[in-house]
Amino acid sequence: MPDTIIGDQGCRSLWASLVGGSCLLKQFGGPIKLLGSFGAAMRGCGLILCFATLSTIALGTMPPHKIQSASGLFNLTRNLGGAIGLAVLSTMNDYFTVFHRTELGSAMNVGDPLLADRLAASAANLAAHGVANPETAALAQQVQMLNREAAVMTFNNLFVLIAGFLALSILVIPLLSRAKPDQGSGEVH
Repeated sequence: MPDTIIGDQGCRSLWASLVGGSCLLKQFGGPIKLLGSFGAAMRGCGLILCFATLSTIALGTMPPHKIQSASGLFNLTRNLGGAIGLAVLSTMNDYFTVFHRTELGSAMNVGDPLLADRLAASAANLAAHGVANPETAALAQQVQMLNREAAVMTFNNLFVLIAGFLALSILVIPLLSRAKPDQGSGEVH
């Protein structure tokens, strides 16, 4: 993005803020559907700015005769970073899912009158609809609800983790060097 609009540093901060802000909006936006849709739009705009800016940062300081090799190395490291990032997020997804299932499951006590009432009401509803074993089906519904809530909590944790990484990247932005205006991009392909 040209320096005349919002500046080099401003563009770098803008994309990280949009993507990170959308992750936080996903976490704290609550059940309001509009905020969730707005968060997805923010994330999309931020990612568009992200890739254009990252290409400029990576290749803008290179002499024209080295751009072909630098472009290949840039694409390799971007793909490798994405693969490592997905592996880390997948591992954290597994960890947080088990953690939240354990925490939520340990809070469910069979002797709890609220849980007993919920299971009884669910079993009665299932029996009224002709389910063969309503008590087991009611318990299965409760486990399904526990798994769903654990998944929601896990994704919220992952969005906060992504927002934290982006906040750290905002702190690094002032340390990045600026491309010199006299360096042309040269023949790339």
